[in-house]
Amino acid sequence: MRKPIIEKLKEASRQYGVPIWKLPDILILLMAFINIIVMLSTYYLALNFVDDPRTAVLFVAVESAVILIVGNIIAESSRKIISNYRLKEEFIDLVSHQIRTPITNVKWNLEFLSQENLTQKQEKYVDRLIESVEKITSLVNDFVYLSRLEQSKKELILKKTDVKKVISDIIRDFEIFASSKNIKFHFSNNGENKFCKTDQKKIKIILNNIIENSLKYSDENSRVKIDLFNKRKNLIIKIEDSGCGIEVESQPHIFDKFYRANGAQKISADGTGVGLYISKILLKELRGEIWFESEKGKGSSFFVSLPIFK
Repeated sequence: MRKPIIEKLKEASRQYGVPIWKLPDILILLMAFINIIVMLSTYYLALNFVDDPRTAVLFVAVESAVILIVGNIIAESSRKIISNYRLKEEFIDLVSHQIRTPITNVKWNLEFLSQENLTQKQEKYVDRLIESVEKITSLVNDFVYLSRLEQSKKELILKKTDVKKVISDIIRDFEIFASSKNIKFHFSNNGENKFCKTDQKKIKIILNNIIENSLKYSDENSRVKIDLFNKRKNLIIKIEDSGCGIEVESQPHIFDKFYRANGAQKISADGTGVGLYISKILLKELRGEIWFESEKGKGSSFFVSLPIFK
């Protein structure tokens, strides 16, 4: 199915990082429109008000100058767009290779050093350094993934996916983390149809982000409840925790890029604030939806809706 023109323009706007009206395609259309208006105006003036052919020539010269000026503006704008796009690509390449590689080398050397006969104080500092390097690596990975995601133009290949199995796999992956806080998972499948037409890798990223947040911001000795049920033509995944909740003033911004609620920052200094933003972008591509209900101090419930496979 072909995307509407407006959707293609929005994607190009995000890709190049400029408003829609500055895109080359729009500017070319604008130039063509101005050219038509100027030509019609010149013809009208020459026909009704000009007796001397030299005056008509003057009008044509003015028309040519206007078209030349507009064309130059369009060309300059296109050059800036291409230059900015290349600069962004080079920066992403710098981060993903030139920065990530030495960070990995530092981590390896620190891990090697930690195996040596160190004093208790030295071990403490090495462990802190390793933890800091891991945080930097996580930040870099999130930035690179986010940049690639926003620039991606690949068409989705949607396939029949067993969402129940995807959730079970994620729960198994988080078992150690959950047990460290003595948090129990409660997973119930009330959906007659647990299959969706979606991208399995991407839906796993989405649910992984939400479930990880639920565990991170939940109190010890609590529970994370996951429900699966059908509603009309969609499969709904509800992920409920009894954690800190989201304060009212933070709720409108919870899906914003790099945003972290005040309550979340107090509980954990870690985090980049891109998990939910990425989840929302991916769900838009998957033709799904995400929303939440939350009250400060009483936990949060996140809902993910996906089209059922027919």
